[in-house]
Amino acid sequence: MVIALAPVKEDISIIDSEFHFMVAEHLWVAAILLSPDRWKGEGRVLLKCGVATVSRCIETDCDRIPVDYIQWSDSTAIVSVTIAVLGMIATFFTMVVFIMHNNTPVVKASTRELSYVILVGMYFCHSCTFPLLAKPTHTSCFLTRIMPGLSFAMMYASLVTKTNRIARILAGSKKKIITKKPRFMSGTAQVVITWLLISIESSIIGAMLVLEPADSMYSYPSLDKVDLVCNTTPLGIIAPLGFDFFLIAMCTVYAVKTRNVPENFNEAKFIGFTMYTTLVIWVAFVPIYFGSNSKVITLCLCISFSAIVALVLLFFPKLYIILLRPEKNNRSAFTTTKDVRCHIGRGYPSAATVSRNSSHSTSEFSLESPRILPV
Repeated sequence: MVIALAPVKEDISIIDSEFHFMVAEHLWVAAILLSPDRWKGEGRVLLKCGVATVSRCIETDCDRIPVDYIQWSDSTAIVSVTIAVLGMIATFFTMVVFIMHNNTPVVKASTRELSYVILVGMYFCHSCTFPLLAKPTHTSCFLTRIMPGLSFAMMYASLVTKTNRIARILAGSKKKIITKKPRFMSGTAQVVITWLLISIESSIIGAMLVLEPADSMYSYPSLDKVDLVCNTTPLGIIAPLGFDFFLIAMCTVYAVKTRNVPENFNEAKFIGFTMYTTLVIWVAFVPIYFGSNSKVITLCLCISFSAIVALVLLFFPKLYIILLRPEKNNRSAFTTTKDVRCHIGRGYPSAATVSRNSSHSTSEFSLESPRILPV
């Protein structure tokens, strides 16, 4: 016969005509007797058993329940780690290629500073798998509260800043005459805005850690089963990821606004594809996570897939040009379009160019810094 134990905050005595047992000193109480008929003649006193133990009606000993948690040898853990490692390798390779071709037009046109922030965020996303799958301890639970939200913030804060900049450039291109230079368009300003958004996420994570300190705990999903888990509440998950969802929503809004972009702004289209796919992943994640017993594995795969989608859709087209079609990695591929002329570099357009573009109701802009037409 197995007795299931549950935590209590006061001494409890239970007396019945057939059996009598007592648990004292704020320890554990027998919650459910699975087979009352078998209690007869086996002993009448349930010993005071500690955390994660059961009694088999023996008056001198308590049997410990095997504590269950995800093992590195589990098939689901192996799959998650494999995906994470491959993602880390691909992300690191992409970063190396970008650094080696840092001054080429393809890399310049992608807003280099923000691209590196996105890549670091992707790398951290894949790294989240390891503390999530590790044995729950104070350290691993602390990391699982910090890393997912912060990694997503690095990715999507950069994308929000980038798509906002593209939207403002395209909005300005619709004006026949530009008399005021758009603000916060430089690379430095973009990085500052990105880190301000990331700091908001950091503040939310810090506040939740103060309200709900990270640690491990025992969970009792069934009568004779004990799981070792992190003491994360639904609020501890929703609050940090809520701001990330807001960033994803803003990216999607800007992606829709800039869907009809000129050819040399086609990165906005790839950002749009990334956001649409990411939304599908997260819409599927929420019900699976809260309705599944494999919450940790679900979270690991969702985080890795989000990073993989962003890497494939945002960076693989650039890697294709850099590595396989280097003849397209030149200024002319990024400077001419029938709708908006974009210049890589600095300097004002010539009067002839201004006159020609004015006749076609277009304006001149730069991917590096916007131009102001003389009036």
